[in-house]
Amino acid sequence: MEKYEEKFIVINKKHLNVFQLDDINNLLGRLDLPDNKYYVCNQDEPYADAVIDIILNGENKKERAMEWKRYRRTNVAEMCQYSPEAFNDMSGISVSPADKDAGCPKEGDMIARNPEKHNDKWLVAAEYFKKNFEEI
Repeated sequence: MEKYEEKFIVINKKHLNVFQLDDINNLLGRLDLPDNKYYVCNQDEPYADAVIDIILNGENKKERAMEWKRYRRTNVAEMCQYSPEAFNDMSGISVSPADKDAGCPKEGDMIARNPEKHNDKWLVAAEYFKKNFEEI
């Protein structure tokens, strides 16, 4: 079987008393966790090797599907500077979760649009814009 990372803690609730379960639920309530759901398979089950093979093959397919390559732009970008007055309604403008976490939209950010579909708009963070674009 291929090597895999053990990165989860699994506790069968039937092994906890009501106080321990309450303590764990209180701890989990204080953590900022994604809302993922998981299936669990005991490693001593006769089908465990087949289950981990299926999971690892799926992970390998995801990695191959996300093969990052470098591309150079072949066209110009249409952008204007973000301002709260001009863009008081950001609905219809895509902002990545990473940019939202960084406090965007903010002064210096740019709003880009698809030159062929003007309703297709997205935010370009100021730092990325400064490193990768210049006015023509």
